[in-house]
Amino acid sequence: MNRNRMMRKFFLAAGILGGLTSYPQDDEPFKILKQHTAAVLNVAFSPDGKYLASSGEDKTVVLWNTATWEVHKSIPYHSFPVKAIAFYCAGEAQCLFTNGDYVIKQWTLQGEPMKLWSGLNTTAWTIDFTKDGQYMVAGGYEKVIHLWDLSLKPQKINPLKGHEKNALVARFTADGKKVISGSLDMTIRIWDWKKDSCIRILQGHGGNIYDIRISPVNPELFASCSEDRGIRLWNIFSEKSI
Repeated sequence: MNRNRMMRKFFLAAGILGGLTSYPQDDEPFKILKQHTAAVLNVAFSPDGKYLASSGEDKTVVLWNTATWEVHKSIPYHSFPVKAIAFYCAGEAQCLFTNGDYVIKQWTLQGEPMKLWSGLNTTAWTIDFTKDGQYMVAGGYEKVIHLWDLSLKPQKINPLKGHEKNALVARFTADGKKVISGSLDMTIRIWDWKKDSCIRILQGHGGNIYDIRISPVNPELFASCSEDRGIRLWNIFSEKSI
């Protein structure tokens, strides 16, 4: 079975026991990946599907080869548990961004350090990029949202301020013109980030907001999940959930 067909047939679940389990369509585990020594906090596939990255409370990021499901590289060089991981792709070049410190670290897919991106006051929860790879945004354990220009002259952009509690999650919209953030203050904010302006505040959740995902087929639609056990669907041009 080729990789593309195989990848369509299962999904991954991360667990508190330090393992990853992939489930095919018949609900039986396809593979259990064990390398972490503490809870696994996040997983992400590389854009070409050749690698899976996992991160955990053991302060380690593991790169897995999806052709063999063997460990490709282990990256232990973090000071705190690692929640934020994201693959970056510019043209044919791919690399990995991680955060388990007060800086965001950029790595080759061979686990070699490339750059450090400073500007955080604590650890990040999410990392995201515009589709053209020019800008990066991070949400985490502070009230502000951080932005960077990753072009030839990298620079930190003024942070977005407005949330009353930690803004754990921040994502770019499909066109890269807006940032959508979610916070422990139970609100979602939509930002025109180039103008440093909050253009909409969405309310409705009754607990901390832990993630936001934008639809890959409808760029106006996004979903949010919360401590209130609810998942809400939103249109970026409306102040009410669908």
